[in-house]
Amino acid sequence: MKSLLPATTHSLLNILCARPFTYTKEYASVKNYIDSEHIPTKYDRSLKKIAVYELGKDIKKSTTRSTYAKIPELYLHEFKDIACYRNIPFTDDGKIIFDGIRVIRANGEISANLNSPASIRPQPIGNNMYCYGARGTSKALYIDEPCIFADTMHHYGHHLLETVSQYWAFQRRPTYKIVLGYAFKEVPPYLLDTVAPLGLTKDSFVLQNEFTIFKKLCIPTRAYMHIQYVSQYAIDVWQKISRFYCKDPCADTPQHIYISRKNIKNRPLINEEQCEEAFKKHGFTVIYPEKLQVQEQIQFYAHATRIAGCSGSAMHNVVYSQRPETLKTLFLYPEEFASRRAYSILEGAYGRAFYSVVGTFVPNKNKPVNTVNGAWTIDIGNLNTAIEQWLEL
Repeated sequence: MKSLLPATTHSLLNILCARPFTYTKEYASVKNYIDSEHIPTKYDRSLKKIAVYELGKDIKKSTTRSTYAKIPELYLHEFKDIACYRNIPFTDDGKIIFDGIRVIRANGEISANLNSPASIRPQPIGNNMYCYGARGTSKALYIDEPCIFADTMHHYGHHLLETVSQYWAFQRRPTYKIVLGYAFKEVPPYLLDTVAPLGLTKDSFVLQNEFTIFKKLCIPTRAYMHIQYVSQYAIDVWQKISRFYCKDPCADTPQHIYISRKNIKNRPLINEEQCEEAFKKHGFTVIYPEKLQVQEQIQFYAHATRIAGCSGSAMHNVVYSQRPETLKTLFLYPEEFASRRAYSILEGAYGRAFYSVVGTFVPNKNKPVNTVNGAWTIDIGNLNTAIEQWLEL
């Protein structure tokens, strides 16, 4: 049941400045805490050094550091009368419950580096503390049904990796509802298609306001942390979805596919059509995922033996491969594009090397180069050489 009530018990003043917990054991020190269930380690593999290859006329090989973060012990933490402000859970004394949110660990500290607009992102104010510049609504939405918190991303690729992977908790709390991010006005159809294999329906989700109080909230440790680690629990969730839609391991789908971004306006590859032709010449089938239903997309990725494409949401779908240890991937991306690190961690989790072809951003005379969404290009001669090298592996 949902109801609105004045924000009195959980004053927004308490969370204008917040310090994340440093250790899970600190949860027991606050009155909101109920209990924690420790989840046994499930054949998790520590990330070893990942071989990184930049293919082309001049092959470059390097290795990542052994790991960005150790795969943590997984827990299900239960809290009562817990407040969420802009999709971040807080205790009564204003501490962030970091298990449920995207964090970047640096020098032993926990920083809330969220995938959210700058206007609502917590700003560091020193001593590992963060300040919110807005007080939000004067009323809170109260939800008295037990819920599972999942830090919801509004970007398809990040949603698949970072949010859907948290639904491992539903297998242990099947009567709980799952919380969607406060910016969602409804459950997106693509999400319903994605999570149907997990036994989730539209009624499995609850929507929250900017400021929401939960009578009982279960906060799972993240099974996947961006640019940090990939837990076997995350892999199991993605594989369950894949095997639900692709039961036939001999499905009649292309073995070699190229994922095109020709129809995507964000971070356009200027000579994408030439890239498509280069892959077609080498026997690849060109796929436009945005034109396919979720089930159709998964079928292509599940059975392909080689997948190439530009860095972006569509390449996150490689987690649906049913040949993860033998799959060969090739990532095209512009230099200085930060997400290449996330892909190398994902490849390393399956024991694969990271193969890439690097392009360049197109200079803009009037503005600095946008290394996130800017237009870029790739040398076709270099690409053809890289494809031939990759196919020999």
